[in-house]
Amino acid sequence: MQETLKILLIEDSKLDAELILAKLSEAKISVEHCLIDNAREMQKQLERQEWDIAIADAYDAMTSERSYQRGLSKEEAVTEIKRCSGKQFDPEIVSVFLKQVLTDSVFETGDSTV
Repeated sequence: MQETLKILLIEDSKLDAELILAKLSEAKISVEHCLIDNAREMQKQLERQEWDIAIADAYDAMTSERSYQRGLSKEEAVTEIKRCSGKQFDPEIVSVFLKQVLTDSVFETGDSTV
């Protein structure tokens, strides 16, 4: 039987959080989660208990225009996520994210390596 992952989901969009959880469920990844949307609450949750994984809206942060920097293109963000797979991002979650969450034709390259 698959172990349940305890996930701290750091996301300011409830719809995005629901999409992430739905895609994890479709991938048959069992999760127990806590949804938070700010740094103060994140710190409280990290102090309160141990989490197997923390998922932040990194892709959105990478591709969004900020007053202090331009957003990355979709291709640049995917390259960065792949580069950080196994370091900053869990490889299994990266695989699900790239194959099932990002369904735009830009990402349908046939590349099965993550």
